[in-house]
Amino acid sequence: MKRTEDEFIENFIEQMRFLKKSCDEYDKGDESEVKRISVCLRNLLKDKNRDISALSHLKMKESLKFRDSSTKNGGMSNYIFDRLENSIVLVMDIYMGLVIKKVTSTEEVPKYKFEPLFFQPDWQQNVLLNFNNWYEQVIYKDPVGSSLTRERLILSIAEQDGGNHFDLKVNNKYYQFKQNDSLQLYVNGQIVEFENNPAFTSLRQIAHEFCETIYESELAKYL
Repeated sequence: MKRTEDEFIENFIEQMRFLKKSCDEYDKGDESEVKRISVCLRNLLKDKNRDISALSHLKMKESLKFRDSSTKNGGMSNYIFDRLENSIVLVMDIYMGLVIKKVTSTEEVPKYKFEPLFFQPDWQQNVLLNFNNWYEQVIYKDPVGSSLTRERLILSIAEQDGGNHFDLKVNNKYYQFKQNDSLQLYVNGQIVEFENNPAFTSLRQIAHEFCETIYESELAKYL
């Protein structure tokens, strides 16, 4: 039985509602919701083999301009240092274009946390890209050549790390990115571990970009 256009619209609305709910729960502190976020983004965006995305069903994917909020590659980009006077900080040449690296020292106990870029809206680019350029853009890269695109991050979480499926093996570059110490930031000679991981934080920023894209398009009339 061939589906109607109204059914495709209903599916799109449903996926966007799921996405918004998961983003809200993530922002309240439940980082496991990033796995539900990855599934929604996969359903909305992935076209491969037998998979047809919700946007393709609506014949909108190629005409949309996707918001790119990533910051330019630079060793000291996206850092917030608070009360770290008299500390020696060594920053490695690792690009994480969608996250804030927040380093705070409170009562001599340093705290390290990744946050999505929308916490600092002035830091975001205001660039619009076609789908392929946005989806295939590198958002993580380390000095030895490991890198991840938006596409690979979404699908690694959705298809390998517990979104749709928890796989026997996981993409090695994604695994490296996910580690709490993957930034290789040294403070006073000690490599530090962050309270959360940059992969999940980056995916939350991708969801933010996607929602902004939709709300600024003619698809917003359905929401």
